[in-house]
Amino acid sequence: MHKRTGRTAAFASLVAAGILCLGATATQAQCPTPRPAPAGPGLWIPDQLGGSSISVTLAAGSAQIAGTQSDITWDTAPIAAKANGKPDCTVNPNLKTPSGADTEKGATSFAFRPNGCSPTGTPCTAVRALVLSTGNVDPMADGSVLFTCNVTPPASGTATFTFSGVTLSDPNGLKVTDAGDQSGEICVGGG
Repeated sequence: MHKRTGRTAAFASLVAAGILCLGATATQAQCPTPRPAPAGPGLWIPDQLGGSSISVTLAAGSAQIAGTQSDITWDTAPIAAKANGKPDCTVNPNLKTPSGADTEKGATSFAFRPNGCSPTGTPCTAVRALVLSTGNVDPMADGSVLFTCNVTPPASGTATFTFSGVTLSDPNGLKVTDAGDQSGEICVGGG
């Protein structure tokens, strides 16, 4: 009888521990369901569960977009810096035109904002990204990942990356009306 009571007590302890674990899981931060791409034209950062980088994607819609400029700000997860102090961002080397032909945007550049900010001085609060080429005016395909940036992800919770100052241009250098840009999130610690 004593052994049965010991087993029963052990089983009861496991059940209680399981309930406690399930209860803890239920109270973790819940990550929202990732949102679909906007119709465009505009830029968007796809939402993701976890990760240490963000991707900026073109939602061209029916517009011809040959170049973009955008500022990305963050709340809790800054865009990382390379050893040279520049943003740790990389243009997509495999960009395509709407017809599927290869194109490159070799004049693309990234800079921390505000001007003169640094890790040891005025804090950097944004990255300005220019995606363009001085050698072609090829439009980029709808849904193209334009560039990625490494970030310092939060230990838990949600980090938001927000667009401002977005300018889209067509192959003639004319401004394309931006129909709205979609900021993105990295969510850690829930699901």
